[in-house]
This record gives sequence, C-alpha cells and structure tokens, in this order.
Amino acid sequence: MVKLYILTYVYKNKIKIYSLTVILMFITILAGCSPYKTVSIDETKEFTKTIMGSNEKIANLEFRFKRPTLYADINYKGDLEKGDFQYLINEFQTIIGIDFMQKIGDEYWNGSRLVDSN
Repeated sequence: MVKLYILTYVYKNKIKIYSLTVILMFITILAGCSPYKTVSIDETKEFTKTIMGSNEKIANLEFRFKRPTLYADINYKGDLEKGDFQYLINEFQTIIGIDFMQKIGDEYWNGSRLVDSN
C-alpha cells in the first residue's frame, strides 16, 4: 500500500512538473515571437535623455518598431498641457525622418528595403 501511495505521489508530481514546463515554454515562445522590436540605438538613447531632461513630467520614453511604424511610448506624470504636447511634437519632428527609419530597419530587420515602384 505504501509503495502504491509513493508511486501515485511521484506520478502526480511528474504531471505537475511536466504541465508547468509546457506552460513556461509556451509563454516563452509567445514572448519571443513579438513582431515589435524595442529600439535601442544611439539616436533614440540620446533623444530620450534630452526629452526626459527637459521635462520632469516625463517618467519614461520607449521606442518600439514594427515595420513600417515606429511607436513612442511616453509615461507622463500629471495632465498633458497643450504647450507640452506641442513641444513633444516639435522634438519628435527633429528626429523622425526617412534616414532615421531606414537606420532602424537596417538594425532590426536585416537591412530590408521597401521596393521603389518607379
């Protein structure tokens, strides 16, 4: 009777460990297959330092890229006033451009280029 109990206990634990392993593998695969890439190039690091240094209400700024779109996630403390919003728009316009986007594409998508149809 004791042997049967021990075997049952070991078998149940193996099932739990196996189930946990499968769940963790599935979560890892989902996290690794994200189409979004966190952008961490010199230009974005410098831009983030500049923006966060100029406005103490900005808690965090992170760039994410999913070709052909660049996302900037800004964590802002308090209400966003119209002047602050316009300042952010103007600052983003200084960095965002075709060359900047292509550099990100080169870095994160192996230099793939959009085909020119002309």
